[in-house]
Amino acid sequence: LYCGGSSCNRCKDGEVKKVYYNCGGATAALHGEHLLSKNKKTTVIICEGELDLISLWQMGFRENIVTGTAGAGTFKDEWLDALEPYRDFVIVYDDDEAGNVGASRLSKKLGKYRCGRADLRPYKDPNDYLMNNVPPEEMAVVFDNASPMMDARLKRVDDYTQELEELINNPLSLKGRSTGNYDIDDAMGGWRPGLVIFTGDTASGKTTLTTWLAHEQAKQNVGVMLTSYEQRPIGTVQKLMRLECGDFTRKTHSERQSAYARLSNMPLYILDHYGEMDFEKLVEVIKYAVRRLDVQWFLVDHLGFLLNPDAKDERRDIEAKIRELAVLSVNEGVTIVLICHPNNLSVAHQRRVKLTDCKGASAIRQDAHIGVVVERVDYGPDKPVKYPASRLHFDKVRSEFGRQGSEVVLFFDLDWCSYVDNFDATPTYIANEQSESKFL
Repeated sequence: LYCGGSSCNRCKDGEVKKVYYNCGGATAALHGEHLLSKNKKTTVIICEGELDLISLWQMGFRENIVTGTAGAGTFKDEWLDALEPYRDFVIVYDDDEAGNVGASRLSKKLGKYRCGRADLRPYKDPNDYLMNNVPPEEMAVVFDNASPMMDARLKRVDDYTQELEELINNPLSLKGRSTGNYDIDDAMGGWRPGLVIFTGDTASGKTTLTTWLAHEQAKQNVGVMLTSYEQRPIGTVQKLMRLECGDFTRKTHSERQSAYARLSNMPLYILDHYGEMDFEKLVEVIKYAVRRLDVQWFLVDHLGFLLNPDAKDERRDIEAKIRELAVLSVNEGVTIVLICHPNNLSVAHQRRVKLTDCKGASAIRQDAHIGVVVERVDYGPDKPVKYPASRLHFDKVRSEFGRQGSEVVLFFDLDWCSYVDNFDATPTYIANEQSESKFL
């Protein structure tokens, strides 16, 4: 404590400020972490300070009570890992500016949908409850009655008038984030929160194309997460390495190390899981990646690995999952790119794949925001398209800035796994400056 007289700035309104000292080189601890229950399906009480935790202990709360060690504004990210597995949380912070800001930040990290805020009135904190001899049963009722911190409010139309006027005055705010390619931006209006379906024949390049799109987002410092159900995650890493430096098997060790470093410095995450995955687990991973890693763009490859093999009605199972992903993408404000495989009708009818050829097509038509069909172009020296290319059909576009029914042709660089508008703009062509015939 300090008292430096009238010129001292440590006191405010007659109250002596507390000053904290950190031990040099010491790791800041989550106070009470040893009190966490082995049963993860329980509620954890998060206090604002050590005295609050000690007070709760004195009142008989001996489990699942923790606190940071420097007030409401300093809850460290490394402490979150210990709390992540638990079902839900009650945040017991003071009802003041610091407490409100701290509680809001912490709830976003933990997930607002599983956080409640304890209303401590008429007292300030658990220490006041203890000093005023409030029975522990009343403290327990305060925790049980914690108000949900999830943003779910009912409004009237006039609550939206200002937002509507802003949209009228600035219509470009509706336009999505650039995909990295002008023609694709023009066709679908850029990336916006929502569910985007990619489909196409086997070996049409769906995974390679969407991985390239993911890499383009990561280069713009947009958080990206990729799944790799159909191939081991190392296969995804190989594609990313080609996107970063071309045929990495021909690069020197130093060149590969530089490419590894560039990729690792991007906000790019790979879900380390191969094969079938429980759908609810994927939803949890997406929510975790949004709030803890600020991921805004997800690639799910592909829907077949998320289906329930014991489902009595596969069509309804597909439609339910597509609908849930569509709702999730909007609620979380992120883009979810989902690869779906078509049936064999296009082969039987000798035509290109359409969005309606996907299983669960009715849900795709109704719930997906964008639907893209990838078609591999037949190319050769005696054909209209002379080099490797893919044609993208935008069968569904729910955007004022897109053009439903439009097509985009992109040329493909085999070594770099990348796409460009003109073949002479491919990295291989530019790097080698050789004749066109070499690349056929």
